[in-house]
Amino acid sequence: MGVSHGGTSHNKSSNALKTIEEIRKGNIRDLYVLTGENDFLKERVVFWLREQTKAEVVRVDAENMDVLRSLTSYSLFSPMRIIVVELPAKKVIRDAMISAVSSGNLSGVVVVMGDTNILGADVVECKPLAKKQAVSWIVAEFRLHGVRCDLEVAEQLLDLCDGDLWSAYTEIEKLSLVTKNVTTEHLQNFVVGSMVRGNYFALMDALQTADEKRAQLEMSSLLEQGEAFQQIFVFLYRIFSLAWKSKEFDNMDNKAALAQAAGRSPFFVMRCMEIGKWYSLETLRNIISAFLHLDLMIKTGEIDEQGAAAKLMQIMFPKKREAIR
Repeated sequence: MGVSHGGTSHNKSSNALKTIEEIRKGNIRDLYVLTGENDFLKERVVFWLREQTKAEVVRVDAENMDVLRSLTSYSLFSPMRIIVVELPAKKVIRDAMISAVSSGNLSGVVVVMGDTNILGADVVECKPLAKKQAVSWIVAEFRLHGVRCDLEVAEQLLDLCDGDLWSAYTEIEKLSLVTKNVTTEHLQNFVVGSMVRGNYFALMDALQTADEKRAQLEMSSLLEQGEAFQQIFVFLYRIFSLAWKSKEFDNMDNKAALAQAAGRSPFFVMRCMEIGKWYSLETLRNIISAFLHLDLMIKTGEIDEQGAAAKLMQIMFPKKREAIR
């Protein structure tokens, strides 16, 4: 694989999809600046860099920017790394982080997330995709999973996800497990549906804003649409498990480290951590214990699906809860 070194004296600009294509071909640059508001495409750039290099990913933000000082040489245990620098809004810290990147002393492929101008960087525009581009992306992603999906079905999937690429990618992963040729029938049977009502990430939104009534509505909508209760249960358990781990373990407070350990995207982990802020550590421990007890009750037939759904809401929204903000 040809990884270019030293950069260039001028900035090269490209869009995210073209950059990902180049990365997949093995054409990897030393320094990228990811601009624009499409966080999904930014994470896909990082994903493909990791896939192609098999390197560790180190994420640096305002809270742990001192880590940059230790990234000027490689570890004996990790001959390659990807350094993701998330620029904050605060100017003093932002300027210091940009200065550290601009020095050229960091050892690894550096990915800066934020609108800035750094000499020699490949500037990657991560803007919202036009519908035609998004549909083509869905077809291409299915192809990478060894699954066939024609343009018409891909467009239907995008519409069901209200154009949200995070939601679409979740459905791509799920459909790739059940078929090698996606049809409209598969969409009807397996895709959750609109982001507006009855979607897993809409349920996650409700938890993130501590909106009990909306969470109840979204979970009911999922069940009405035919989603298995056990699948919803597992999804919610993963959320609270990550929220708990982010508070329980001192070495797991960074979303990147937690994402790698859990095999989840940093974006998903970040949202779980936000949900965890509504609960104390003791409350999260009790919630995890209650999840495990409810799982046992379901498996032994002590409670039916309707009762389990009601119990699940009580677990997630205990009466004695303090907002930890």
